[in-house]
Amino acid sequence: MIDTSRPWSLLCAVEVEALRAWSDLVAWPAPSTPTKPQRVRDVPITLVKPIIEVVLPLLAGDDLYADGICVSRVMPGQSHPLHVDTQRVDWVTRVHVPLVTNPDAWFAWEEEKYDVTFEDGEEYPGEPIRVHFEAGMAYSFNTLKRHSFANDGATGRVHLLFDVRRR
Repeated sequence: MIDTSRPWSLLCAVEVEALRAWSDLVAWPAPSTPTKPQRVRDVPITLVKPIIEVVLPLLAGDDLYADGICVSRVMPGQSHPLHVDTQRVDWVTRVHVPLVTNPDAWFAWEEEKYDVTFEDGEEYPGEPIRVHFEAGMAYSFNTLKRHSFANDGATGRVHLLFDVRRR
């Protein structure tokens, strides 16, 4: 079940080694803009199906299916500003499964901040909390919440992504 009180939640551990090995051999296209990740959409379904079969039962409903499957790479130094993704009415969540990552690859949501209240009661809305997604874990991700991401590390960050929809 998705925790709707947060813009993201950890779903479960999944086996990613075969898909990670495949991603090492991919001919990555150039990004459409400097802030957009590189995306490959022709991902072998035999490598993705075992992950989908573990994740979908954790979400509410037997009418769910995976759509928009791709593998996405964010290169070192690359970042994308706060934004909201547009989704169809049948959309439930986006699933992120990190295949390759580093501790300096992160997501942030506008509503999750380090808020500070000073002794005199004055409040300061701090910077968004940076969240690192670990490799081999599946995460539910609400793209309708303002979010950003970056890779401040020295190596690429590669994730399997898919949207969960209702039939």
